[in-house]
Amino acid sequence: MTNGLDIIGDVHGHVQKLVTLLGKLDYKQIDGCFRHRKRKAVFLGDLIDRGPENFATLRLVKSMVEKDQASIILGNHELNALAYHTKNGKGGFLRPHNTKNKAQHEAVLEEIGKGNSHEWQEFLEWFRKMPLFIEAPGIRIVHACWDRKAIDFFREREKDIRDDRGRMTDTFLSQATQPGNPTFDAIEILLKGKEIWLPTGHKGIPDKDGNLRKKVRIKWWLTKEERKQIKTYDGAARAEPGTLRKLASIEIPGKIISEIQDDESCIPDPCCPVFVGHYWFTGIPSRLTPTAACLDYSVARGGKLVCYRWDGEKELDNRKFTWV
Repeated sequence: MTNGLDIIGDVHGHVQKLVTLLGKLDYKQIDGCFRHRKRKAVFLGDLIDRGPENFATLRLVKSMVEKDQASIILGNHELNALAYHTKNGKGGFLRPHNTKNKAQHEAVLEEIGKGNSHEWQEFLEWFRKMPLFIEAPGIRIVHACWDRKAIDFFREREKDIRDDRGRMTDTFLSQATQPGNPTFDAIEILLKGKEIWLPTGHKGIPDKDGNLRKKVRIKWWLTKEERKQIKTYDGAARAEPGTLRKLASIEIPGKIISEIQDDESCIPDPCCPVFVGHYWFTGIPSRLTPTAACLDYSVARGGKLVCYRWDGEKELDNRKFTWV
């Protein structure tokens, strides 16, 4: 995997947009699988939830992966699905079936209820085999944040994570859903990004689903120089404009600023591009830094489904983004 890759952001069950994008990229459907004469696709995870055709999306991408026309990494929505449907040994599930979690997974649950439960089990087995990240010569791919410490954590524990068939074990899934567990902390970074606490006593900021959050995601891709300029939360946070305005006057405690400035484990490598999804950008797709790009442009809210056509370059080119 060195060049000729079409890296595609979060699909979230919008299979028609995916079919249109693949056509625009000159993929042809042959023997039930989308193929390109010279290139391969890479999917950044989050194939499911929020959109209307989750099963059709999974069938399309799974077919491409099985026939070596694509690769895929795990997204937080695939991990959430595994946890939602895996029992915890205490009469419940690793991801509680509460109102918030059920609402986020509702589109998939509706499709399962239409008689697709057997096929859903096959998809869950597939999720268990997805890699957490991809690193190949000249390129890095992860769902939310390429953090060297978290990457090394999982590399060192690969034999403990998976069984002899390459499946994530129930033990790993349990650890990955237990706050305070080192596995939980590391996978939160890779699949959801880095966060910082709001000041003590702050009531919280509503997220895109209306849930109050006492933490905000940060722009982990900032350079050392940019980190030195941070004073208020809007300078550090990756959030929607309305949320940033609410954060603009709130000073970040000195201890947290020091932690941001001292953390060099996720600053993008100047010679190796990294691609992520997850962050719900809007507008015209463009790189975050010369070697970092996010390909999630809010398709689940009427936005764009985005691809970057990578051909081995060290510095990313805004002209190589394609979208529908």
